Amino acid sequence: MIAKRLHIVIFAFGTRGDISPLLAIGCKLHEIGHRVRFVTLRRWCKIVEDEGLEFVDVVNFKPYQFVKSSETFCNCQDDPMLDTEDGWHPAERAQQVFEKAGTLEGAKIMFDVHQPLVEFLLRSVKQICGPFSETKERVDVVLLSGAALILSDYLELHCIPIVFVTAQPVHRTHAYASPLLSLPYSSKPSIFNLLTWNIQELITACMFRAPLEAHRRELGIRADFRPGNLISYPFDIIRIVGDLRRRFRNVLTITTMSDVMLPIPNDLTNVCSKWFIQQGPIIFESRKAFEPPSELCNWLQAGSKPIYFGYGSLQSRGKSNTQRGSLSKEEEHMLIWLRVIRTLNQQHGSKKFRAILSFSWNETSKELSDGRMSKKEIVYCKLDSDPWDEARLALEDAIEEGLVYVLKGSVPHTWLFPNCMLAVHHGGCGTSQTACISGIPSIVIPHISDQFFMGTLLQSLGVSPEPVIYASFSETALLNAISEIVLQKKGSADLITNAQTLQKQMIMNGNDAKGNVQKVVNAITSYVNTWEAVARDIN
Repeated sequence: MIAKRLHIVIFAFGTRGDISPLLAIGCKLHEIGHRVRFVTLRRWCKIVEDEGLEFVDVVNFKPYQFVKSSETFCNCQDDPMLDTEDGWHPAERAQQVFEKAGTLEGAKIMFDVHQPLVEFLLRSVKQICGPFSETKERVDVVLLSGAALILSDYLELHCIPIVFVTAQPVHRTHAYASPLLSLPYSSKPSIFNLLTWNIQELITACMFRAPLEAHRRELGIRADFRPGNLISYPFDIIRIVGDLRRRFRNVLTITTMSDVMLPIPNDLTNVCSKWFIQQGPIIFESRKAFEPPSELCNWLQAGSKPIYFGYGSLQSRGKSNTQRGSLSKEEEHMLIWLRVIRTLNQQHGSKKFRAILSFSWNETSKELSDGRMSKKEIVYCKLDSDPWDEARLALEDAIEEGLVYVLKGSVPHTWLFPNCMLAVHHGGCGTSQTACISGIPSIVIPHISDQFFMGTLLQSLGVSPEPVIYASFSETALLNAISEIVLQKKGSADLITNAQTLQKQMIMNGNDAKGNVQKVVNAITSYVNTWEAVARDIN
């Protein structure tokens, strides 16, 4: 029996991988008796409510005039991050983020797509956590992630405890570079690594400065005596960076990264308070036990362990490298996957290589009598164009021969990966850790942000070959990477054995999913119980 029932609000925006750790934490808090309310995109409403949590429908609060007058994504709380006023469809704007990654134009696009999300967050926090919120019940603690960190000023002003939950480290260190700058991991400490954290802080401050300072002025905590925007700009940046560092030192910060995979640097002891834990992976497991389709189980049992191919939420994002008609990036990569499986079987007939493919349209596919997608259901209805003649034949033949199984619906990686030989994925933090805890090697195709860091981290751990950069992805590059794992070409280390060894180390260190979530929940409840003492330390 809990000593006090807490009212907990969680702000979680992004992809399924982004919200999963917070969903796992929220479910555990709800399980032990606390009230948990989840503020997220409406696309995740069902999964939140299925777990017994309260989905907060921000837009329907009354009286409430929402952001601008968009009738696309913002007004229905689907994805405020992609609401734009410049004539671009939200999907096209998201596509541009990946096509222009690493350029000044790409940085400007990233800045633009964050602005509606920032405004959404700043307005919604008043409705949910303010003294005149719709529930009239005081909020005991708020869990923030990603861009939601900008809500800290409001929450501190109303003396509401804050918990930061991050997938990647956020504290400055010499040990490695900032993951969010798309830089590779290096185990060698350096001044350059520390400099990258300063750069990341400046980028963050510049990105959120305008809406954040307007919000602070509205709250009455921003002085307006400074003359002119140009003169006040550097002062604002310095203050934002200073606030970030202060908060990361003095509030509970949870990094959901395994300390076996990424050890906690020694120099963090000087900048972190006792309210810092690095515990991962934090994996969401539904309270409703997953029941795999019998057809999938039969297919898995009918041959050798398959290779998993899938990029999660980035499956359809990015630019195609082909000039063949109107092939998209997802369509192009599917063709490459199929060709590689064929080539492997032709070169090594003694071992039958098989594949499980994950596509972006899995969730919306119609029910099939045999539980498996075929050419007729997938390709003809969605991709009926001349460039797809080769794909239709290749996919149909591979399915009929039992070489390929196309996933339908949602299949948890925690169940799927232990049944696979290896995983070809985008290098998301959650997917990478799940592959490691499942004891299988990875081939990482990084697309953006921290995925380059994760790809090289797995390489340094000896559980993955060198990442295959998305822009240079090709049949040859993928074939060489797979051969390095399963055939140990070039005198390489045994990556399969290394993956199994890493799995044992993570388990011995207590990096199991349920244990990790329990440790995080214990830290949150302990933090809230001692909040008054923590508040005195901060002030």
